[in-house]
Amino acid sequence: MEQTMARGDSTRGLLPGWVILVLMTGAGLAIQGCGYIADDDQKIIAKWDDETFRRADMKRVLRKMTDEERPLIQTKGDLLRAVGKHVDDQIKKSAVKQLRAGNKLEPRRDAAREAYFKKFPEYRTVYEIQDPAAVEMTQADLNALKEAIELGIDDEEENLMLDDAVLVMAREAVQNGTLTVGEDEYGAEYRMREGELVQFESIEFLALQFPADKPNAVAEAAEARRRIDAGETFDQVAGPYAEKDPSMALRSGFENNPSVPKFREFWEMATGAKKGDIIGPIYLPPHELAKVDAAGKMVAAKMPGAHLVFEVLEHTPARTKTLEEARPALAQDLFLRKMMAQLREQHGVEILEENFWNPEGYGDQFKDTMIKTTVGSPSK
Repeated sequence: MEQTMARGDSTRGLLPGWVILVLMTGAGLAIQGCGYIADDDQKIIAKWDDETFRRADMKRVLRKMTDEERPLIQTKGDLLRAVGKHVDDQIKKSAVKQLRAGNKLEPRRDAAREAYFKKFPEYRTVYEIQDPAAVEMTQADLNALKEAIELGIDDEEENLMLDDAVLVMAREAVQNGTLTVGEDEYGAEYRMREGELVQFESIEFLALQFPADKPNAVAEAAEARRRIDAGETFDQVAGPYAEKDPSMALRSGFENNPSVPKFREFWEMATGAKKGDIIGPIYLPPHELAKVDAAGKMVAAKMPGAHLVFEVLEHTPARTKTLEEARPALAQDLFLRKMMAQLREQHGVEILEENFWNPEGYGDQFKDTMIKTTVGSPSK
């Protein structure tokens, strides 16, 4: 079983050898028959250190990407960003190697493993296999698959550490005074990004929660709401439940972050709520809640799914962050960008846009499907 399968390469290992040979031979004939294509593909589009990076190299990089990773290349601006990112990633990889050798980077193995299995969930159960024969594999097959998975996780860990490396180098540069950000730069960045610097709507509430795994949870939650609607206060209804089982009473809060879709149903009912409003029953899916443990440390507690009836204690509508509130996020982005510019200069990066091919008029030409957006054929 090839290692490339665990890395998400969906084409290798599926074509018979004779088909690959024919395709390779055909490609060779095509190149020989159209020499100008080969010559154009050898044009240098970027340089750094002792490296020369050609059109053919960039096309190979794009072809090897998964569909999820591959950027849409429709204009020379798109191509410039893609080439720049690739060059930056090569410089970052060099920085990762240097910092790891000096033990200046924290390992990211656990996060890398989760990222890998999120991409390839079918491989998550491989480590649970006790008897390879039960899944029509030999022990050698199983060992090879595990090794391929670990290599894939190596790649994920390196990817996670790319920005870590730049951040570590930026911190060192700040400490030695070679990297600074002025107030005018903060102001300019804030004005440019003001529309996206949002303090999300937030809510704090006191809830009566009925665990979803109990058969009568929905009915009990509905009865609690009926009693409140009939005139009892939230405390009068929740008190007896809390005395019997303290875990049924929950004081918590959430912010309405659109990037967390699991709470969408919650916010459909809770958005715009006022202090004192009663909301529910509403299902809250399993989630993690930050709590302080007995030692005084902040820990993530796993909360099971539950049906809630709650009273709103505080509600804060969404608003644009002030410059001071946005400063931490602005600072990290500014320092990373300036550090990357310094690294480009140190590595002698040149990007030769005049040698780019012209991708205008088509969509993702590295997928099977092409999207025609203008009349005529793209020039090289």
